Amino acid sequence: MSIVKMKSVIIYGNLLHVDQVVKACFNQGCFHPEDAAQVVDNDRQFPHMAMNNTYQETLNRCLELAHRVDHELSIVENPLLFGVGEAEAMLSRMFRDLDRDEKQLSELDRRIGFCESALARLGHMGNLDFDLDELFASQFLHIRFGRLPQRNAFLLNARRDQPFVFLQLDQDEDFIWGICITVKKPIVLDETQAVLTSLAFEHLWVSEELHGTPSEVMQQLRTELASLNAERDNLRLRFGEGSNIYALGLDDIYSRIKILYETYELRRYMLASKDIFLAVGFIPADEAVSFSAALTACGDVEVILGDPDNLKNLVPPTLLRNHPFLRPMEFFVKLYGLPGYRDLDPTAFLGLTYLLLFGIMFGDVGQGIGISLIGWVMTKKGMESLGAVMTRLGISSTLFGFLYGSVFGFENALDFFYIDILGLHGKPLEVLHPSTITQILMVAVSLGAVLLLLSMLLNISSSLLKKDYTKALLHQNGLPGLIFYSSVVAIAASMFLGGPNLLSNTVFLVCGILLPLLVIFFKEPLMHRFAKRHGSEEPEASEAAAEGFSPIEGFFELFEVLMGFTTNTISFLRVGGFVLSHAGMMAVVMILANMFSGVGWVVVVIIGNIFVMALEGMVCGIQVLRLQFYELFSHYFDGGGKAYAPVGARIKSS
Repeated sequence: MSIVKMKSVIIYGNLLHVDQVVKACFNQGCFHPEDAAQVVDNDRQFPHMAMNNTYQETLNRCLELAHRVDHELSIVENPLLFGVGEAEAMLSRMFRDLDRDEKQLSELDRRIGFCESALARLGHMGNLDFDLDELFASQFLHIRFGRLPQRNAFLLNARRDQPFVFLQLDQDEDFIWGICITVKKPIVLDETQAVLTSLAFEHLWVSEELHGTPSEVMQQLRTELASLNAERDNLRLRFGEGSNIYALGLDDIYSRIKILYETYELRRYMLASKDIFLAVGFIPADEAVSFSAALTACGDVEVILGDPDNLKNLVPPTLLRNHPFLRPMEFFVKLYGLPGYRDLDPTAFLGLTYLLLFGIMFGDVGQGIGISLIGWVMTKKGMESLGAVMTRLGISSTLFGFLYGSVFGFENALDFFYIDILGLHGKPLEVLHPSTITQILMVAVSLGAVLLLLSMLLNISSSLLKKDYTKALLHQNGLPGLIFYSSVVAIAASMFLGGPNLLSNTVFLVCGILLPLLVIFFKEPLMHRFAKRHGSEEPEASEAAAEGFSPIEGFFELFEVLMGFTTNTISFLRVGGFVLSHAGMMAVVMILANMFSGVGWVVVVIIGNIFVMALEGMVCGIQVLRLQFYELFSHYFDGGGKAYAPVGARIKSS
């Protein structure tokens, strides 16, 4: 359970063998390339082998086509071997077929919309037995078809001097449909338009494409609409099967181009002269033997393996390798940021404490099993990371559910197990009992104090591993902070448990409280003095730092440190608060269920459990993540590591 040890790799040889080397690196799938120019003093003599990737445009076209047909691309293990020109021709054919059918579908949608709109309008013409051409092509009469609101009908009937005739054809509860007939004189037309506007008359155009009486046209439109819908359904079916029709062979093209793209990307990291090439990078230490053998088999090629620090200008990448049970918790670590290569891997500590805190806050046997089952289903549906995390959270919730004796909110469901099988007087913990509420909150704060102490120990260990002695010995999250905070915790524990009065012990107060605070207060000048003694800083810079120290600034920084310790500790009260909140919410569910009987009781219990699982489960998960990121990570973890990204492996994970 740690960060995988790496080896630095320097590869050089005859340029004639570079293709074989690239292929070997790709096939091995463990070589993390770095820019070779970073380790060469004169990069003008050794320019990069390639700059812009020539396969980028073809790869983008594959991705675009897959997106348009909603096809999920996958890597084919043995893709068909064809050239880039052939791949481009196949992609062009696919795009051409897709564009043609999309245009046809668009035309069908437009025509169907026209037919449906025309049917809707003609449907309000009633039994009007006039040919539409004759109706709207009158030489002396201007005819408008439209509708006006029902509320304005009385205004229409009240006008006796109106310059038009309105013939009502249809009506419903909102509108009156009809035709407005007037003479084709400008003055009359203007007056008619003014009156119709005041009545909120909506002019509905009837297309000139329609010929015949309304009933004849409607029959023609229904026939055409049925044919159009059938044609559109057939075409949409082709789009629904896009991965089999438009994207036929796309996975082979994508796999081939992706391989070419990745191998070409490797060349962008490499340098070459007239007859020599150079590549540098990192590989996991346990892959060193097989990798070296594979490359030396390529011909006139040399492989130099060494310590990661041998490549002075390059930072080794980080590859996490944890126990399968804790491996899904890497998801949360990567959300915050990967650890550096020389840092400690926080996955184990984060994973175990995350499961512990979530189980405490959301302890229920039935709901825990339910969360695990949901996580298992999510894993099977392709959401492996989140599903695996939920499966483990459900296990933790189930275990603490046995401590609380709660099964789907039934607080006494396991009494038989405790009394008849284990021989106890009852369940171990009655959450909502008045005598236990204070204890739960105190245990939550105490647990938080222990975790904060552990996080400071991790920070000291990590700093020593990186040989950052000033951070380990002088920082507030290092040895001074550990001594001070543990002393405060000891004083509080002694007061609550009736132990010795540590406040009266002068030696304890001086060594455990005063000296650590003084070290934190004078941290800056001490750190610079320490760095100067060990030769890691220029003497002038150290003296300037010491002279620039401000007691006022040091006081406020010390005050901030003390406030940070206080707020970090108090934040863990939320752990106990959610224990009570979960039990209280389920108690409310049971009270509501008892208001019903029979099926109603069952429905309320089921819905209540689903609601609590969804709402409080999500809130507890977020709150525990907050405790990890803000209260614990701030004491021992910085992130900032570089992800291990070997060539070849990126193809397999696509």
